[in-house]
Amino acid sequence: TGSGAPAASPSGSVTVSSRALSVGHRDLAGPRASLLATARALAARGIPFVLSNLACEGSAQPLCAVVRDAAQPPLVVDTPEGRVGFVSAMAPSALTFIARDRAEGLSLSDPAAAILSGTALARAAGAQHVVAVYDPAREDTVRDALSIAVRMGSRGPDVLVLHRVSDLIESARSAVGGTRLVAARPGEVAVAHGE
Repeated sequence: TGSGAPAASPSGSVTVSSRALSVGHRDLAGPRASLLATARALAARGIPFVLSNLACEGSAQPLCAVVRDAAQPPLVVDTPEGRVGFVSAMAPSALTFIARDRAEGLSLSDPAAAILSGTALARAAGAQHVVAVYDPAREDTVRDALSIAVRMGSRGPDVLVLHRVSDLIESARSAVGGTRLVAARPGEVAVAHGE
């Protein structure tokens, strides 16, 4: 499954919380029935599945009914560090790596636009910090992830967690203009500290 929603603290550190999970491309690639069951079980525990640039049509509509998608406002949760907004996006190209029957009815809008919009809406809803998760779908798309961060600049989230992108933080530190980047390999928890 996707990444947990990190909460940014005033000290600049990031802690992973179980308040939300981002939908990753591997989630979409699995059997739809299993994804729906997982999303429903998480929702029953108060943990929403989030993919802020997802839209569903036809047979895929049940998925958007259980995922916080592009049609819904961003998630904003109360934490000890203050109100935290959480948005998640996936590269539209991810759908080309998913079996046709599992991608049917799904569309992914521009991830940078979805993250920027979600960030602005979360701040308008009172979020003091905004955390975004971006799944570039392929590990060799470092340029794509950097492009997303650079396009957002200072209007972007406080922290951008990148799925499956390793060895990125050092090469990107000077290029992103104020947005912290956090990279983690599958199964790892990444923690970024302020400078």
